Amino acid sequence: MSARFARMSSIMPLATLSSSWLRGLSRSSPSTGVRKLAGSEEIDYIELADGVARPPADANPDNDLIDARAQIRSDPYFNLGQTAGWIGLLDTGVRQTHSVFNGPDHIAIAQDLTGGGDPGDQCNHGTASAGLITGNSALGGNWRGVSAISVDSFDIYGNDCLVGGADTVEGFETAVSWLDKVIVAEIQLNASDTSASSTAADAAFDAGSVVVAANGNFGPGVGTVRSPGNAHKAIGIGAADLQSDALQGYSGRGPSTDGRFKPDLVFPTNVETARSTSNTALGSFGGTSAATPIAGGAAALLRNWMRGGTGSIDAGHVYSHMILGGQTTYPFNNDTGAGPFQLGVSGHAWWGKTAVTNGGQIEISIPVAAGKTLLEGSLWWPERTTGHNDVDLQLVAPDGTVRDSSVSIVSVFERAGVSTGVYPGTWKLRIKGYSVSGAQTTYWSARTR
Repeated sequence: MSARFARMSSIMPLATLSSSWLRGLSRSSPSTGVRKLAGSEEIDYIELADGVARPPADANPDNDLIDARAQIRSDPYFNLGQTAGWIGLLDTGVRQTHSVFNGPDHIAIAQDLTGGGDPGDQCNHGTASAGLITGNSALGGNWRGVSAISVDSFDIYGNDCLVGGADTVEGFETAVSWLDKVIVAEIQLNASDTSASSTAADAAFDAGSVVVAANGNFGPGVGTVRSPGNAHKAIGIGAADLQSDALQGYSGRGPSTDGRFKPDLVFPTNVETARSTSNTALGSFGGTSAATPIAGGAAALLRNWMRGGTGSIDAGHVYSHMILGGQTTYPFNNDTGAGPFQLGVSGHAWWGKTAVTNGGQIEISIPVAAGKTLLEGSLWWPERTTGHNDVDLQLVAPDGTVRDSSVSIVSVFERAGVSTGVYPGTWKLRIKGYSVSGAQTTYWSARTR
């Protein structure tokens, strides 16, 4: 048991949990020793196919950001006052004077990385992304962001609204240097999982950052996931319409070039939020460009809650718990991965990490109290760009019966669930190294409700 650790945290109800552990943090200046993340420039492309509706606020009462927040169940986490840390946004810059970023101020840094000198939103894109992540309620609670965590906005797009690999790499490097522990990558380069941009995303994870990246808007064909959403250590995000729940045809599909399922998760799109055309502009924002910042805000809330204040947490812990929030159990596919996402409420959760070897088996004890009707478990593991390890998951009842399993061959995540006959006792989350080279670090999560 020494090879793993576990932490249990009650989430029933979330609104009663103390948020005092979120205060008292300090920020240090960027490290001078951050290594260069990657190298060569890649092909430019136009990012901004996002279906813009112009202000004023549209007449649709069902596409507001409050509706997206309800769908992913983020407000109970927001209500804990979780504002610690910073979220790095790699996008087209932001209109800092917009009402949703002032009183209180939710933009910590606005920096142009392209040499143009203007960190403003020249492409009417980054303002919407930032609004989804952290916009305040100055224009009304319907358009308040998923989180209230400050954004560091890094403009990596030129004035022509094009982006390349070199600026993408610099964006990741800069966000890491500023200690952004969640990075939202609004990028969809036509590049492989071993490209400079995807390698930069992997390096950001290695440096301790959660990386949430768009799957891109080039679906529905097979293998249309873009970089860095196809990175080995990034959570790739697909897009489903907020009102109909329908997966959007343009949402990029896997597999990645090495066969992994992508996207990892699906989040809502076509959401009304802030736009850059004026200080009070609102409009519809679509594409995986809208789904991705919603996912980033949720990931940051989840990370803060899992940290329990100033506690240590790996990015891999957050990834495993995000997979747990998917609504699809094995088998998975390259349209939706682990499925639409919801944050867990009204239950108990556990998480940890271990190392699994070929043919090895590790069992995590999960105490299930009387009256529970659902037990879920998930795995996620980081891999290099060469070689794939196959790790499997089983949920085992107190009598030793395997009640559900997740045995995907190609993915780096597993998810299983039991919804009938969840009787009290000590259940097991069993992790099996089916085909593993060396010792594979594996992050696990479980919850009951």
